[in-house]
Amino acid sequence: FRVTGAIDARLLPTPTLMLQGVEFGRPNEGSKVRARALRIEFALGALVRGAWRIADARLEGPELTAGLGSTGQLSWPVPKLGFDLEGVAIERLNIEDGRAVLVDAASDSRLMLENVEFRGDLRSLAGPVKGDGSFDIAGQRYPYRLSTGRIADDGGIKVRFAVEPTDLPLTVETDLAISVERGTPRFVTRHPARHVE
Repeated sequence: FRVTGAIDARLLPTPTLMLQGVEFGRPNEGSKVRARALRIEFALGALVRGAWRIADARLEGPELTAGLGSTGQLSWPVPKLGFDLEGVAIERLNIEDGRAVLVDAASDSRLMLENVEFRGDLRSLAGPVKGDGSFDIAGQRYPYRLSTGRIADDGGIKVRFAVEPTDLPLTVETDLAISVERGTPRFVTRHPARHVE
């Protein structure tokens, strides 16, 4: 984890941390997550009791590249964190002006998501997560809803994802169970993606 810009920390009226120019990723890998700014406002009462409860978190301009390598290995720039994920909750999470590049090296294809937005909450960093937002693909806006279960002991997670194109009278929904075995992701569809008129 690296901060390349200014750091502003305040205790009053609420403990707040503002980081400009943040980046993080796995050591010795080229892919990183970068963002213009990260603002974290802590819940004072919980902090006094020794609990890490974030009342409001805002991530501005995040950029990441992720996908599958030529052998099917998952390429994901988020490192393993060295603390208890269950010990940190985020009451309100806002992601603004994001960009994500999804790459499939085997087919040499990529998908660019621009103007990515998300508003939601995380009961803990291990989940569950619930929220909604939108993203652009080739100039077309796609609102979406996302909810996940808690990350299981084996690293698997259940995901429900629904996309509602703005110019089409339909919704695409899917329920997935995602796990990673030796760096290779496995997707099990509980309910196949379906169109809802």
